[in-house]
Amino acid sequence: MDYAPNGVPDFDMNQQGWTNSAGKWSYDGPAVAAEALWWYDSRFETGIYPPPVLSDNYPLIESYDTLSALMRDDHDPMNVNLPFKLGPRDGELVDDLAYVLNTDSRGLTADGTDVEELALGIGQYIHEKGLWPDYKVETYKSPTLLWLADQVHENRPVILLLGFWEYQWVTDGSGHGSWQWRRLGGHYVTIAGTCLAQNKVAFSDPWRDGAETGRTDGRVLPAHSQHPADTSVHNDAKFVSHDLYRVEPSTSPGGLWGPVGYALSYEEIANFAGMNWAKDLLSYRGEYKDGVVHVEAEYAVVVFPSPHTVRELFFPMQLLGQ
Repeated sequence: MDYAPNGVPDFDMNQQGWTNSAGKWSYDGPAVAAEALWWYDSRFETGIYPPPVLSDNYPLIESYDTLSALMRDDHDPMNVNLPFKLGPRDGELVDDLAYVLNTDSRGLTADGTDVEELALGIGQYIHEKGLWPDYKVETYKSPTLLWLADQVHENRPVILLLGFWEYQWVTDGSGHGSWQWRRLGGHYVTIAGTCLAQNKVAFSDPWRDGAETGRTDGRVLPAHSQHPADTSVHNDAKFVSHDLYRVEPSTSPGGLWGPVGYALSYEEIANFAGMNWAKDLLSYRGEYKDGVVHVEAEYAVVVFPSPHTVRELFFPMQLLGQ
């Protein structure tokens, strides 16, 4: 199969040039968009040979190497991130997507990717490839675990916006105060599998590799050691860390549930302060005040083939423990 041999890819976001003006890693939106599109490009590719053999018969993802006498395959690791790239749309997949998603620039905020821009940008990218009639892109607020399991069963990669919240004592201009929820920021992951029987969900997380480092349960395929000094290892889509979390009900306003133990301290998610928003969440914006960080699943963006799409290969995702 060409080329996601171990399920949804797991591209790391901590790579050259993927930071905002403040030096924070901000390309989680483009990275997870790349994972979802890569999944479909692999699913509908009719060739059978993985990179470095050239095998590109489906145009959703194409090689950005158009100058070399020996072109790269569309699923070559350097197509994910290429050092010293030519430009924002010419050098690599993730940078190309960052441009159409308005990452760090023309959205509601200057940091990260707004969920509305994420959905629109993915649609724009698909349209530019001439495949818009073949796909739909939809956004769901507060997705349930059951809904996510249904999407996994249908082989649909789901992008999930996690929100980081704190319950704070807030005072107004008159000195009156009350306890209120404040959103600190957000982070995108891709759903790699679900387990309804145990109330668990697996993330393909561009921020960290929890299963690989032993932080969480999950699966590491193929078996490989930790690589903190080389975040490009997972650009070869066969290398994945699908991190498994138990979920619990959420009490904060943005979602119905959250992954247990995702943020054990604020320092673990401080990179995403002020980042990755939705329009209806801006009124909750706040800064950290030394309390407990609550994590919840706020929005899902799902890309799926239109009903009339005739190309179809069986390429299952993971219903863990089902």
